[in-house]
Amino acid sequence: MAATFHLSAFADEAGGGILEQIDALKAHNMTHIEPRGLDHGNISLYTVDQAKELKKILDDNGIGVSSIGSHYGKIEITDDFAPHFEDFKNCVEVANILGTQRIRMFSFFFTKGQSLTEYRDEVFERLDKMCTYSLEHGIWCCHENEKDIYGDIADRCLEIYKTFDGKIKGNFGIVSNIGTALFVTAVGLIAGPKFFRSFNRSTLAYIVIGFVVIALGGLTAVVFTILDKNMSSSMAVGLLTGGLT
Repeated sequence: MAATFHLSAFADEAGGGILEQIDALKAHNMTHIEPRGLDHGNISLYTVDQAKELKKILDDNGIGVSSIGSHYGKIEITDDFAPHFEDFKNCVEVANILGTQRIRMFSFFFTKGQSLTEYRDEVFERLDKMCTYSLEHGIWCCHENEKDIYGDIADRCLEIYKTFDGKIKGNFGIVSNIGTALFVTAVGLIAGPKFFRSFNRSTLAYIVIGFVVIALGGLTAVVFTILDKNMSSSMAVGLLTGGLT
């Protein structure tokens, strides 16, 4: 069975109103949008009636909705969650009206010196309420990493995914995998035909240089992991592989 991919975008970077955004999508042969900033403000606060109006405009122009670009989870962990959660419930209804099964969300800001350890259970309790409610209404929460939220580094994102396995999704994993596959394929197509022809008297020197570069890169990653307590081993490996590439 062949996989189907839909190209989608935050089109509010091309225009403030939905008609301008649709024009930009069509100009680039894109069929889906992740609505965020629109005519009546952020999609997170759209009413049911506004969502129905938006749905008609999108349908008339042949544009589908890939996900809701909400701001839910982008409050301080110490802020009152109750009104935020009530607004989130309305956003779930809006997602169903617009015909998408996904809402982008976050894992709460820690910008005022709050302890990640102390508030860890509060984060997960809030996420559980959001994920449980949305799934009961046929909608997936898709966690996005952001600076200064709980899930701002790989280790804590992984912790979230493992804790809520089957209840929450990430919105960048498959994209990064596809991008890597395309990159490696392109490199192979370019370098492959020349690979065997490149063997000559300098080959050994190039091999030695390659090993030296890898060894120095690995040593640098180890040193920075030891010196920087905020750098996890997984982040160091990612930086190493990216740098060597």
